Amino acid sequence: PLHEFVPHSKDALQTLADRGIARCERGTGYFVAEEGPAVAAENRRGRFFREELPGLFRRMDELGIGIETIIDSWNGRGPDSSGEDAAGETI
Repeated sequence: PLHEFVPHSKDALQTLADRGIARCERGTGYFVAEEGPAVAAENRRGRFFREELPGLFRRMDELGIGIETIIDSWNGRGPDSSGEDAAGETI
């Protein structure tokens, strides 16, 4: 059962159950729900878009980094050791 790994975790486990990530089996404890990993991943994606991405966009604006540079980097054609981006512009 999940509660054996973290002492005093009953409230946290109940929260996970309320969100569909864990399930409680009467008399045996909490376990990961069948759809739990997918629910948790969706929650993490939502948090990323709400909390992390806006800050990344602000930093990109501050540094003058366009989305094309990010896409090129994602595709493995990003900035190289010469300090130039994929378009040959100095970064």
